[in-house]
Amino acid sequence: MSKRPVRGVRLYKTDEDEDVDETLQRLWEHANKHGYVIKDDTWARNQIYKMAMNGGVCPCRPQRGKCPCKESEAELKIKGKCTCSVFYNLQ
Repeated sequence: MSKRPVRGVRLYKTDEDEDVDETLQRLWEHANKHGYVIKDDTWARNQIYKMAMNGGVCPCRPQRGKCPCKESEAELKIKGKCTCSVFYNLQ
C-alpha cells in the first residue's frame, strides 16, 4: 500500500480507528460469505485505508455508517459493484 497520505484522511489514529489489517480481514470475511470479491487496485486500497483511518466507516458516503453498508447489498445486486468500487459481484 502507498505510504502517501490519502486526501480527506486523518494522519493520526484514534481509539475508534481500525487497523488496516483488521479492516481488510473484516471485508474479506464479508466478501467470502456473500460470494463477492474485493478489487485489488490502487483505488480500492486507498478506500480501505480511508475506511481503517475513519473507524471502518464507508469512505464514499460516511452517512451510511460502517462498511459494508446496507445499501451496498442492493448496489452489488443491481450494478455488480458497490459505490466505493471495493466490492464486486461476479455472479
